Amino acid sequence: MDKKRLILLVGPTGCGKSTYRYTYMKDIPCISPDDFIVGQWTGKKAGLAWEHASNVAVELFKEGVHFAVDAQFVNPTTRAEWQKKAQDNGYECVAVIFDTPWAQLQQNQVTRGKRGLYGEIPLNVQEAAFENFSRQMSDNSILNGFVDYMVVPWEGEVRIKGREFKLI
Repeated sequence: MDKKRLILLVGPTGCGKSTYRYTYMKDIPCISPDDFIVGQWTGKKAGLAWEHASNVAVELFKEGVHFAVDAQFVNPTTRAEWQKKAQDNGYECVAVIFDTPWAQLQQNQVTRGKRGLYGEIPLNVQEAAFENFSRQMSDNSILNGFVDYMVVPWEGEVRIKGREFKLI
């Protein structure tokens, strides 16, 4: 029997993760902590959203279905926790990594804020996530713990060469 897959969508706020999942992953259950944040983004709401996302994941693991998690995963510790959850439940963990330039992230954030989805993420939070992500892209450490990955470029040359793979 093939292992089930947990697909982590990895990249900073505004890189296109949610647009990608709504476009290309319609048939795969997807958890996004952002879906549980109502109105203005706050650290407290983010923490509660992650807790809820984890609870939903427990149920999906029990069901034994392929599923995705749409979140930044730029923090190696958070990423490793989800990779361990996958492994502990007999899943392979794969990544879809979004390589988007800083200027585009800023433009996307303005658009996102105007749509009134989650409120505006503070600039210092965005910058820290982007710097962390960029550092991991540069040294390829972003790939640690994944059995497979692909990189989705915004445009132009990507920093690490990804490949297409079948999500499920």
